[in-house]
Amino acid sequence: MLTEKQLETHNRCITGSKIASILGLSPWNSKWQLFAEMHGDIEPPDISTVRMKMGGYAEKMMDEYVEKELGWNIASGPEEGKFHPKYTFLWGLVDRLQLNETSQPARIIEYKNVSVFAKKDWEEGPPDYYRSQIHFYSALWDLPATFFTIFGGNDPQVFEVERDKEIEGYIIDQAVVFWDDLQNDRYPKPDGSDFCTKTLAKMFASPDAKLIPGDQDTLDMAIEYHNAQIQEKEVTERTNFWGNRLREAIGNHNGFLFDDGSKATWKKNKDSLKFDQKKFKDENPELAKGYYGLVPGPRVLRVDIKK
Repeated sequence: MLTEKQLETHNRCITGSKIASILGLSPWNSKWQLFAEMHGDIEPPDISTVRMKMGGYAEKMMDEYVEKELGWNIASGPEEGKFHPKYTFLWGLVDRLQLNETSQPARIIEYKNVSVFAKKDWEEGPPDYYRSQIHFYSALWDLPATFFTIFGGNDPQVFEVERDKEIEGYIIDQAVVFWDDLQNDRYPKPDGSDFCTKTLAKMFASPDAKLIPGDQDTLDMAIEYHNAQIQEKEVTERTNFWGNRLREAIGNHNGFLFDDGSKATWKKNKDSLKFDQKKFKDENPELAKGYYGLVPGPRVLRVDIKK
């Protein structure tokens, strides 16, 4: 868990966990969303979640393993973290440091406690969104690094990441450009991620009900959006068509197994519990009234292109 001072520095600076978003590699956050958070347009996410807490508690178990099973001599990184020697807005807080025979830091250790379902993302080594983080730390600490990763709670593996000055330089350059844009209110271009869509909805949740004049650039955007909607509809129809053909062919079986190992299955998901809102309202009309509240309607983007 981060201390109050560490959390303040984390929110203010560019950190290792933000690099993947800046590079467009993060599966959890977009560049636009990160910019809006650091610019003060929306609240940054709460990083003191149960998942984060469990990750912190798991580090003690990882300490035990690497010391007793791997024979590593480790130490915690300094509580104040590490700033880049040139750019004081670049800051890193490493999980552990591996010490050499003279008790000097020799490698950065990054702990990862990963779901067994995400193991496939590591088949060719640490995924890029984590690798970018560790290269950022290497640039700050001037040290190579190692991932100690546990999959599913009981499958420990070690991944070494050696120095690559070209990659490190590129990451630092991109972080500096992002920071300069942040200081000068130069927003990045919105991307196609769901994160960006939700961020824009939060930033502009209260429209003024005015229609403003559009120019050729915004008309071109509207036309592209309109055309993409048509293509999306066509793809959906094609997907449904061939999907229904397959469903009919499979019938009451589980699916097909082809000679080359390919599969096409139509299986039943597990049953799940669902709250019966209508039944609750019918049987408890007075009680149900107390649970209804006005929910603000979301903004909906509609485009009407005149032929």
